[in-house]
Amino acid sequence: MSEWTSSTRPKNLLVYCQVGYRGNMATRILLQNGFKAANLTGGYKSYEVDLFQPEG
Repeated sequence: MSEWTSSTRPKNLLVYCQVGYRGNMATRILLQNGFKAANLTGGYKSYEVDLFQPEG
């Protein structure tokens, strides 16, 4: 985390993993180190969409 300078440090971070646990842990670490971070609750598995499902 020390590699980022104030000019290259992201303003906000969205952290995610498959089901949310690791993302939550990473978010807590980032917040404790002064980052603005949010976790995608439930992980990306909660938001999967079947794009090839026929309508109707």
